[in-house]
Amino acid sequence: MNTQQQETIERLLGQPYCLVDILPYRVPADSKGQYFEVEQYFLQPTQTAVLSQKFAHMLLRLNCYLQMDVVQFPGETSVTNPPPAQLRTWLSDCLSARHPAIQTLFVLIPETESMFSICQEDTYMTLYNPSPSLQRLASQLAQAEGLFLWSPADGE
Repeated sequence: MNTQQQETIERLLGQPYCLVDILPYRVPADSKGQYFEVEQYFLQPTQTAVLSQKFAHMLLRLNCYLQMDVVQFPGETSVTNPPPAQLRTWLSDCLSARHPAIQTLFVLIPETESMFSICQEDTYMTLYNPSPSLQRLASQLAQAEGLFLWSPADGE
């Protein structure tokens, strides 16, 4: 990761964001459901393998339209438009709690000054500073994978 990428990541982390999630909106605090038990189910290795594949398919399809600079943290390896198999492996490694080498992946989209972050042990990706066109495209690609794109600011 170069200094410009580091500065971009730090700046984008403070921007408005939306989530690419397994759920269509935030679970209310007073929900009668069992959110935490369901979350733990989706964090099991067999489920994180499925989720990392969905995230990979979505990002690879997005990469057909836009350049992606993928940064691993820690390690700070950075690759522009990584080969599909490499991106898939990194996502799998990141979401696997058993693989501490990659705790977070940052996917910078220079053309739109946006960024996805994928953190170990999360069931969602965060999309920072999405342009309206990127948000529409990301929503379509998420839906194709059985995922949802929503903004915490939107509520239900």
